[in-house]
Amino acid sequence: MTFKQALPFLGAGLLLLNLIIPPFQNPDEPQHFAMAVIYARGAAGEGAGMEREAVESGVLRMMDRANWWRLVGIGQPQPLPARLSDIEFLMKDVAGEGDFRNRLTNFLLWHRLAGAAMRPVAGWRLEKLYFLGRAASALFLFGSFFLLWKTFEMLGTVFGKGARMGFSIAFFLPQFWLTGTSVSPDAFVALLGAAFFYAAAVLLFGKGRGDEKSHGNKGLGNVWPAILVVFLPVVGMLVDRSAFIMVPAALAVAALMIRRENWQTAVPMMLIGAIGAVLAAYFMALRYPFLAEQVYQSAKNVLSVGLKPLAGILDISGFARPFWGFTADGMLLKFGWLVFSVSKAVYWAWRILLIAAGAGLAVRLLKWAKARMNDEDRAGGESGRSPRARWMMLAAASVAVQALGMWAYYGTKGILGQGRYFFPVILPLAFLLAVGWHELGELMKRGAGRKLVAAVIAGEFLLFVFSIWIHIVPAFHLILRGPHPGV
Repeated sequence: MTFKQALPFLGAGLLLLNLIIPPFQNPDEPQHFAMAVIYARGAAGEGAGMEREAVESGVLRMMDRANWWRLVGIGQPQPLPARLSDIEFLMKDVAGEGDFRNRLTNFLLWHRLAGAAMRPVAGWRLEKLYFLGRAASALFLFGSFFLLWKTFEMLGTVFGKGARMGFSIAFFLPQFWLTGTSVSPDAFVALLGAAFFYAAAVLLFGKGRGDEKSHGNKGLGNVWPAILVVFLPVVGMLVDRSAFIMVPAALAVAALMIRRENWQTAVPMMLIGAIGAVLAAYFMALRYPFLAEQVYQSAKNVLSVGLKPLAGILDISGFARPFWGFTADGMLLKFGWLVFSVSKAVYWAWRILLIAAGAGLAVRLLKWAKARMNDEDRAGGESGRSPRARWMMLAAASVAVQALGMWAYYGTKGILGQGRYFFPVILPLAFLLAVGWHELGELMKRGAGRKLVAAVIAGEFLLFVFSIWIHIVPAFHLILRGPHPGV
């Protein structure tokens, strides 16, 4: 599928989803939107308490007009709460009381940027500001899909047409589309991740051919992608903890760029990039000290866990089973605060497909190891020094580290994971799924790889279309009450 072919579906799909999904139907949306409006109206300072409370009150009335209470099933309170923090449902698992901003844990760069964008029209009604935020998220999602397409076009020339199908895998993933209906950092973080891995691919492959002559690691000759690989992780750290993955991924890209014939140029360029990253982080810390402190504390908390979670990360008799099951389901489709679902059979089929992709990747690894033992790796184009092998290592490591970080931060605390936390690495994830399914199909029958991947994509497409009319529309427009117990 080309991007031009995807455009009509993309435009129609985003328009339809924004029409049928009522406001505030994604996790933590009321807090994110309220914080953005507070910045837009200049009410974030210590002396603007009354104005901040007025914003909260306005958001609560907007939630009431959107039937939010009925849709989440907690029952309309009488009278309406005075503050967002008075709604216990919104403040679950939050340290500190009395201020909804505790829920956002000082990751406020997106809110500041959204507030700055809204400031010229800050006097608009909240409904108008809300859908302006949704339009921005849809635009970010559009940008993510464009960068995904550009990257998979590049990967297709290197790994073959089967890898190019990774774009369609990501494109028809229903849950990914819901980021375009959320006034939250989700779509922005996905765009940052897509831009980062696109830049990484340009650095590794240059013009897109997988041979040693064309890939772009001759002293980091591609300046702009090198700048993105350095700068985007700094921005991501201040937006959401799910974007932390770009920091180790950037280090991995830098290490993978060094080769015997270019180290004299590559190492100094890496040092310059490291100094640039430190200076950018220092500037951000001076400009946004609370965000920098939160980044430090979050990283410290994850690192303090160390390797402790590894013992239970795959223990299916313990919490790992519901954690990874719910995460996998949420990657496919969980909407309306993650409580509305599709058929259990669909989720089990998806889980089996994910395991099958892992098996296919294992087969690919065994083939590569056998080729190395037989000294056939150069002929296969995936030697340890080739751009192909390096991209495979970067993709696998990025997804694995993201999964480990999710488990370390949430799983060890007994909190279920959310599939959207994988969206910053949607590009390498979709690539690995395409390669895994293709390899498994080829193992069963020569030429069956692309057919298997195409069958999965067709299943995604059907799920996407049917879930809108069979699940999403009935859930939001035909139900009498929501799934949560009343207050």
